[in-house]
Amino acid sequence: MGPVVARRQRAAASPGFMDACYAVAKGEHVILWEYKPFADGWQDVAPDAVVWVDVAAFDQAWRATEQYVVPGGANGQDDRYARVGRWFAINRHCRMMDATFDEGRVCFIDGRHRFSWLRDQGVEAVPLQVAPNLRDAFNDRFQAKVMATVLGVKANPQTEAGPADRAP
Repeated sequence: MGPVVARRQRAAASPGFMDACYAVAKGEHVILWEYKPFADGWQDVAPDAVVWVDVAAFDQAWRATEQYVVPGGANGQDDRYARVGRWFAINRHCRMMDATFDEGRVCFIDGRHRFSWLRDQGVEAVPLQVAPNLRDAFNDRFQAKVMATVLGVKANPQTEAGPADRAP
């Protein structure tokens, strides 16, 4: 068996593969998430865990924090919310978001504008990178039923005119 066949078999056996195939068959766009590795010098630290969270459940918990970005992004930082829309207008891949707990409340280390924009487009599930010791806590509170980020054809990712800028 060659490496391409082996990679396809691993993908087909992975959780979320059938969710993604079904979405593509319906003409929807599946976001391909890229894992963010540690920078040089962190090789002795356990890599982040990836958890798939239910967007509505996570949003409900996140809403009580100062970081919360309201629907439409009006309280977001500069034009980041709009840049996310421009990015997904021409791309179907993105780096994963990072989250943690701070004094028992969820918060983003990176990715709150991406999450907000995807939430507003009706996305049901997204993967988050979390510290390995938080995997179970995130799964207990927010585990998604599907393991695919599906951007429906009804979504109009061109929230504002302009270039795609840099990756969100």
